[in-house]
Amino acid sequence: MAVRLRDGLVAGALLVWLVQPGCAQKAPPKKPKETADFAGDVARLEAKNPPPLAADAVLFVGSSSIRRWDLAAAFPQLKTLNHGFGGSRTVDLNHFAPRLVLAYQPRRLVVYEADNDIHEDFTPEAVAREADRFLTLVADKLPEAKTWWLAIKPCPARRKEMDRHQTNDLIRKRCATSGGKAVFVDTWTPILGPDGQPAPTLFLEDKLHLNEAGYARWQAVLDPLLK
Repeated sequence: MAVRLRDGLVAGALLVWLVQPGCAQKAPPKKPKETADFAGDVARLEAKNPPPLAADAVLFVGSSSIRRWDLAAAFPQLKTLNHGFGGSRTVDLNHFAPRLVLAYQPRRLVVYEADNDIHEDFTPEAVAREADRFLTLVADKLPEAKTWWLAIKPCPARRKEMDRHQTNDLIRKRCATSGGKAVFVDTWTPILGPDGQPAPTLFLEDKLHLNEAGYARWQAVLDPLLK
């Protein structure tokens, strides 16, 4: 009985310790996304928008900032196709580029990626390498195409990551070597307020995605370039 009592006391003490604030076991870390996680989204886009693409249409591709954009309202004078898939990173764009981009043979292409890359701790250099891979692929396979690469936007929800957005500078330099085939578009500056911080009035309640006023800032920058 002494042994059982002693064992019971130890087990009870251990249980009390585990439930104390700060002592409970933490939930396992969230599993990082994998490229395969986006296969369903990509298949749905293919089914909704089978190729070919109209020769004068503009293909938009990238993460949720593209997916959520009402392109018909923003660019009523243009034919557009939205191939944004939320949560995607530049590595995912490269993986699905043959299906979402090359298969459609666009002559004009707008890209927004790397926001999620930085949030998932990809280094600016790693992101720039993936951007280079994509731009090189497009140049090789779609020699008549022109690409507009939108700068990573600042946002209140990820304010602490703003200092890592030298990624924009690296991608800008890469576009400058393309002979005019790729153009870097500053969609960072129009989202800043007078204090140099992302303007809260341009975002939805999640403080991550642009609202109608935020997209209007992007449209004002991009529309003259596409025309």
